Amino acid sequence: SGPALRAGAAAKPDLLRINSAELGELADKPLSGHTEIIAAMRAIISEGIPMIAVSFGEQGVLGMDESGCWQVQTPAVAVQSQTGAGDVMAAGLLVKLALGFPFTESLRFAAALTTASVLCAQPGDYDDAALPQILEATQLTKIG
Repeated sequence: SGPALRAGAAAKPDLLRINSAELGELADKPLSGHTEIIAAMRAIISEGIPMIAVSFGEQGVLGMDESGCWQVQTPAVAVQSQTGAGDVMAAGLLVKLALGFPFTESLRFAAALTTASVLCAQPGDYDDAALPQILEATQLTKIG
């Protein structure tokens, strides 16, 4: 957040992975409702960042690229710790993208991996046994 967030966005990375509060910070206003959130994401895409993923905690993830806006919803789980969840999401996205998977599948996998990670108390860890079931239950829906 703050100057580091703005500097990072100004560098025009290939992927911007932020949370909902940081999206509002980049938009210079609090955002409410899908219409404002999607408009803020489109503004970022139009500024030259090709992919954006915005986490909303238990409400899921929104992702956007040139193909549209996607909502990812994971199954509810018993959260042990959210520490490092954003880093796990970024790692999941980057690994899948680096392996050549499309953005949508990378986004779905990253959301499922993040859900598997909050099942563990140790930051950065994830429940390997639960991941396949979580991934199967993770829904990807085009919303724009």
